[in-house]
Amino acid sequence: MKCELCKTCLTAFDIRLQDLLQGICLNCGKAGDWAFMSVEESRRCSELHAWANMTSDQRTAYDKARGS
Repeated sequence: MKCELCKTCLTAFDIRLQDLLQGICLNCGKAGDWAFMSVEESRRCSELHAWANMTSDQRTAYDKARGS
Protein backbone atom coordinates (compact mmCIF):
# COMPACT_ATOMS: atom_id res chain seq x y z
CA MET A 1 0.00 0.00 0.00
CA LYS A 2 1.22 3.50 -0.80
CA CYS A 3 0.34 6.97 0.45
CA GLU A 4 -1.98 8.75 -1.98
CA LEU A 5 -0.04 12.02 -1.62
CA CYS A 6 3.67 11.21 -1.41
CA LYS A 7 3.53 7.69 -2.92
CA THR A 8 5.79 6.15 -0.25
CA CYS A 9 4.97 2.71 1.15
CA LEU A 10 2.80 2.87 4.26
CA THR A 11 4.39 1.74 7.52
CA ALA A 12 2.71 -0.44 10.14
CA PHE A 13 1.77 2.77 11.99
CA ASP A 14 0.17 4.24 8.85
CA ILE A 15 -1.79 1.08 8.14
CA ARG A 16 -2.95 0.85 11.75
CA LEU A 17 -4.56 4.29 11.48
CA GLN A 18 -6.00 4.11 7.97
CA ASP A 19 -9.53 4.56 9.32
CA LEU A 20 -8.40 8.06 10.39
CA LEU A 21 -5.73 8.83 7.77
CA GLN A 22 -7.93 7.93 4.79
CA GLY A 23 -5.20 6.73 2.40
CA ILE A 24 -2.30 8.94 3.44
CA CYS A 25 0.71 8.40 5.70
CA LEU A 26 1.31 9.95 9.12
CA ASN A 27 3.93 12.31 7.67
CA CYS A 28 1.46 13.72 5.13
CA GLY A 29 -1.22 13.96 7.82
CA LYS A 30 1.14 15.96 10.02
CA ALA A 31 2.17 18.15 7.08
CA GLY A 32 -1.51 18.94 6.56
CA ASP A 33 -1.90 19.72 10.28
CA TRP A 34 -4.41 16.84 10.64
CA ALA A 35 -6.93 19.14 8.93
CA PHE A 36 -9.67 16.60 8.28
CA MET A 37 -9.69 15.10 11.81
CA SER A 38 -11.45 15.80 15.06
CA VAL A 39 -9.40 17.08 17.99
CA GLU A 40 -9.26 13.59 19.55
CA GLU A 41 -8.27 11.93 16.27
CA SER A 42 -5.55 14.50 15.59
CA ARG A 43 -4.17 14.11 19.12
CA ARG A 44 -4.02 10.32 18.71
CA CYS A 45 -2.24 10.56 15.35
CA SER A 46 0.11 13.29 16.55
CA GLU A 47 1.18 11.21 19.57
CA LEU A 48 1.76 8.13 17.44
CA HIS A 49 3.72 10.17 14.88
CA ALA A 50 5.94 11.54 17.65
CA TRP A 51 6.46 8.06 19.15
CA ALA A 52 7.23 6.52 15.75
CA ASN A 53 9.98 9.10 15.18
CA MET A 54 11.70 8.63 18.56
CA THR A 55 14.95 6.75 19.04
CA SER A 56 14.77 3.53 21.03
CA ASP A 57 16.21 5.32 24.10
CA GLN A 58 13.59 8.06 23.81
CA ARG A 59 10.82 5.45 23.50
CA THR A 60 12.06 3.62 26.58
CA ALA A 61 12.11 6.85 28.61
CA TYR A 62 8.67 7.85 27.28
CA ASP A 63 7.17 4.44 28.11
CA LYS A 64 8.70 4.50 31.61
CA ALA A 65 7.28 7.98 32.23
CA ARG A 66 3.82 6.74 31.19
CA GLY A 67 4.12 3.68 33.43
CA SER A 68 4.05 1.20 30.55
